[in-house]
Amino acid sequence: MGNKPKIKSRHPADPARIKAFTYSFASRLLKQNSGTNLKADDISNALAGLPRQIDISRQMISSWLAGNVKPSKRSINWIDREFPGSAVWLERDQASTPMTRFLCALDVWGSRIDSLERCLNAESSEISVSSVLASLNCRWAPMPISDPDGVYRGDVIPFLGQRAPLPSSYQTQSPLTLIDLMFISGPHFDLSDDQFDAWAIDLASLTLIVRAYLNSRPIFEQRKSGDTGTYSAWLYSFFFRPIGEWPSFELVEASLGQFPSFAGLTTIYAKRLMAAQMFLTSELTLIGCDLSIAKSLSARIAGLGGTI
Repeated sequence: MGNKPKIKSRHPADPARIKAFTYSFASRLLKQNSGTNLKADDISNALAGLPRQIDISRQMISSWLAGNVKPSKRSINWIDREFPGSAVWLERDQASTPMTRFLCALDVWGSRIDSLERCLNAESSEISVSSVLASLNCRWAPMPISDPDGVYRGDVIPFLGQRAPLPSSYQTQSPLTLIDLMFISGPHFDLSDDQFDAWAIDLASLTLIVRAYLNSRPIFEQRKSGDTGTYSAWLYSFFFRPIGEWPSFELVEASLGQFPSFAGLTTIYAKRLMAAQMFLTSELTLIGCDLSIAKSLSARIAGLGGTI
């Protein structure tokens, strides 16, 4: 009751947001691990057993699990009172966690379906480019540090609290060059488990944003993109190739050999990147999704004649 079909919008990640919202509260309601195969009947029965109840039909819950229908404000407010934090997943400009940033990046990537000719820019707020880039830059953009005498002593990565392992090509005027730093420094970062998890998902998110940005530019600009274009194309193929399975470890290791920066590091970095793939997949599973949400967008863009 009170739930209406989701209005078609320029936010391709909305189905994933609806699933994430549902998995967030349902896993706590049922007291089972998130990512398990949740069933509408089980959720409906458990809701009926709560002291405070709300009229949410089994059919409606089923539509939420499929990401087909956006919950009504009444349902969202009630569920968020019972299971705090669930509603955050439905906020389109929410970029406070790696997975919410990834959903914003999906919106940026999928926005090309509306208009392949639309030129994106780093300041665009209509499709979350501005908010998600600001969040990524806050965490990963190198910041210069100086000694008490004001002498420059290098750069530090804010999120890691450690010095940038390599000289950076990052330019504050062109925040999309952040992917150069994150990709090239990947095998050198000293990462805790939590830091690795954030790096893995943020790298995938930045890949989608940079590819969307570059592919919306005129062809002559794309050809001048230099390392940013090369790195983002490689990462896109690695994470989001629309057809087929992920490449094998051996293929990834061999492919990394084309980059002089990884000389002697291809085995180490291939292992780290393959672990990043696995972690991204596991995190998507926790919100009832998989990489098909990105691959299907890529297939639709390619079907319209767009560059991926």
